[in-house]
Amino acid sequence: MQDEELEYSIEERTDHRTLNLKGKLVLHNVEQFRDEFLRIVEQDRKNIHFNVEGLSFIDSSGMGLLITLHRKLQAGDREMKLVRPSEGIQKILQIAGLNRVFNVEN
Repeated sequence: MQDEELEYSIEERTDHRTLNLKGKLVLHNVEQFRDEFLRIVEQDRKNIHFNVEGLSFIDSSGMGLLITLHRKLQAGDREMKLVRPSEGIQKILQIAGLNRVFNVEN
């Protein structure tokens, strides 16, 4: 995996869709995934859970993308949840104040 590569897979559930993220969500790859993730969010009426257990780093661009997705889901009366953040990702979210914005499940 390149230094700033991001990979994801999707799991379909009855009441939500889980996107499993692995790697880094950073400026280098945010634009590449923005359209893909927006398309996934707009596909149906399911809630979206981002399993960020495999996410090693997120920068301000990555946080901006998550905020955009969160707002889109809220506007559609749906929920976004960040699942299993590592200690490092939890700290980043806390410093940015996003632990109070996002529904985070350990």
